[in-house]
Amino acid sequence: MKIDSFYYDTRVNLSATAEEIDYMIACSRSHYDWACKDASGVSSIERGIATKNGFLTVWKMFHKDSTQELTLRELDLLCKIVENGEKRDFYYELRKILREVGDKACEVNGRPKRDHGPILHPSVENKLCKDEGKKS
Repeated sequence: MKIDSFYYDTRVNLSATAEEIDYMIACSRSHYDWACKDASGVSSIERGIATKNGFLTVWKMFHKDSTQELTLRELDLLCKIVENGEKRDFYYELRKILREVGDKACEVNGRPKRDHGPILHPSVENKLCKDEGKKS
């Protein structure tokens, strides 16, 4: 047995206000996907099964108006959590951060950066999608 290669997990320290954390938790709790709901979960024991606090719950409990260390996966999940929320600019900013961290992860791990295409403001994306729909 031998090690073929190493992979370095990229983490980011993300700061948010208490209001932003509350917004992310509200989006998480109302999300259709269980992984997104789990991010705001509270530890409990139901039917003999223990659950742990979600990373958003921990952020609110211990790091109010502060910085939380997030993995690339957690940051990606945050984008999914807020993608259908009312604050479109908030989602847009998270997407830019996600791309920056993803590019850094590629750099650190010696992988080529991915071509993501342009990051467009959601209102522009929606307009382009509607315009493309008219052409078909």
